[in-house]
Amino acid sequence: MTVPEDGFTSMGDAVTPSIAAQGRRGQRQVRTLAQLIAGARTVFARVSVADATIAQITAEANVGFGTFYLYFKTKEDALHAVLLEGFTPLNAQLDALLQQAREQQQPWEETVKDAVVAYLRFASQNRDLMQIVFAEQTRLQQVEWQVFLRFAWRMVQMVQYAQASLAGITPSPDVVPIPDASTVIYPFNLLAAMMVALLNRTAIWWLRRHPEEHDQEPPSLDEAGALTARFLIAGLTSVLTPEPQPTRKEPEYDH
Repeated sequence: MTVPEDGFTSMGDAVTPSIAAQGRRGQRQVRTLAQLIAGARTVFARVSVADATIAQITAEANVGFGTFYLYFKTKEDALHAVLLEGFTPLNAQLDALLQQAREQQQPWEETVKDAVVAYLRFASQNRDLMQIVFAEQTRLQQVEWQVFLRFAWRMVQMVQYAQASLAGITPSPDVVPIPDASTVIYPFNLLAAMMVALLNRTAIWWLRRHPEEHDQEPPSLDEAGALTARFLIAGLTSVLTPEPQPTRKEPEYDH
């Protein structure tokens, strides 16, 4: 599926109607695409991507079988669309957290904690989406960076924000545009991947312990998020704090 002007690598040559399409026909295309994405999300969560069929997706979306191929070439194209659309609210929330932190010069530790809790709350409220992500990890390995580029880049920005704060530099108030994946360099790409992996494992633990969204089994979501954030903060502090330069001992001269 091609996602124009969205900062992502094209995922195929299937036609995606522009959101800016004019008239009733354009609006109908947008609604149909939304129905297909919602239908694919439901089916993938219920039976897995491998076992899902196009017929199941179109039946769930309440559209004709052939309509699927007007928007996607394969189930994998539909999977990518489900993930991109599904994580949009979380990315927007992380953008807002980063912008607020930069404008108000909020301590970076507080920003990391807010982001961790936001991610866990998102996972709790979007269990079907997280089920797809966790079940399809092997399938997603080849495209994971592209699919999660927006989320991973927010993690990179938080790492850079932390580094600037630890170095005593006032972070820029501007949110940096999402780059091409190849331009995110070491160590930020590795640290972002580590942060995403930790958050995913924490989310798996949380969801298994709390099978229902409003389950009151301790610890609370905020408590689990705070502990995870403390772990991240300690690690980032250790890695990113500038090492003190060894003091040069002046030679002693006999007088």
